[in-house]
Amino acid sequence: MTSTKLLHKCGQEEEDELKVVEIKLLEKPAAPPEVSLEQREMLNGSTIGPINEGELLNLTCRSRKGRPLPEVSWWNGWTKLDSQMVHADEEFLSYADTSNALQPEESVGRQQAINFLRLDITRKYLNSTLQCRVQNDALAEPLISWFKLDVHENQADEFYTLDRLHNRAAVRPISLELNGAQSPMAAGTPVRLVCTSKAAKPPAVLTWMNGSSPLHPQPHAQTSPAGDGTYTTQSMLSFTATHMHNGMKVSCIATNRVMQDKHEKPFSKSIDFEVLYPPIVTLSPDGNMTVQEGDSATITCAYVSNPRQITGKRWLRDDRPLRLVPHLEIMDGVADQMKLVFHNVTRGDQGVYGCQVRNSVGTGISSETFTLDVQ
Repeated sequence: MTSTKLLHKCGQEEEDELKVVEIKLLEKPAAPPEVSLEQREMLNGSTIGPINEGELLNLTCRSRKGRPLPEVSWWNGWTKLDSQMVHADEEFLSYADTSNALQPEESVGRQQAINFLRLDITRKYLNSTLQCRVQNDALAEPLISWFKLDVHENQADEFYTLDRLHNRAAVRPISLELNGAQSPMAAGTPVRLVCTSKAAKPPAVLTWMNGSSPLHPQPHAQTSPAGDGTYTTQSMLSFTATHMHNGMKVSCIATNRVMQDKHEKPFSKSIDFEVLYPPIVTLSPDGNMTVQEGDSATITCAYVSNPRQITGKRWLRDDRPLRLVPHLEIMDGVADQMKLVFHNVTRGDQGVYGCQVRNSVGTGISSETFTLDVQ
């Protein structure tokens, strides 16, 4: 680098031009930059982790020597990160943390350059590669120390694990979906429910619930890796809808270690089932009854159905519609049941009795029969 000065000499008529050459000494910084995590030195090319989403990392990058003192910066890929650059002497080891701000300690000298990075770990840093770059006029290309952040475990990597962290990098699931059922549905409909948890690390654990009780046995869940280092977990529940499923609430819940450690409520998705079915009919008493001629007897026909509205019902004797006679009475004043009352039983009342009830879905016939014997 050169500069030119005009020097004036006393007593001379002409000015002499004197060229002054300024020599600038350049020195390359020590390579590679020294990086530490929470004052613990790291190896270049290693992996920081495991770390949890929401954790705070304090990283330091220092460059020793170099003339002029280099600029030190932090990068995530092609993005320069906000950080704090200071020049200090060799006794400068850390920073004083007051009011959550990085405050360099008092020091003198210009023998090293240091950059502090306070990094809040979020999902965007999964599988990131962070770099500390050092550059001065003596370098054609910057010196770089790099490391991976929050990646899959690899036995060949050296891990720097903070004591407060667990044995794997971790984030909570980002979503939970439950698909596959349209309600209401008719009895006999095949049902296949699919529960999917996405973007969790470690993989989410899925549990199927019937109301407040876990289903037994639990369906098998499949886990597959996503491109960002997280996992998708999927479980399928299959059954055939019956009247027993009407009013049932089926839920799929998802959690993983991150949520458990933070005492967070699991993700949950539910489906309330409405199953349409024809009346289910029962008789009481069932079996045989022997009465004396002239006695009284009562048969009760009870039923459940969805929809509850009944479009027709009748009594059967010997598989044929019962013809009412004066001493027979049908009592129909109680919901979901009717009664057949015999007054002064005759021998002509002997037979096998049943009950038939119909709604908009179909017709139900009592599975039991009642046999009346008259002596």
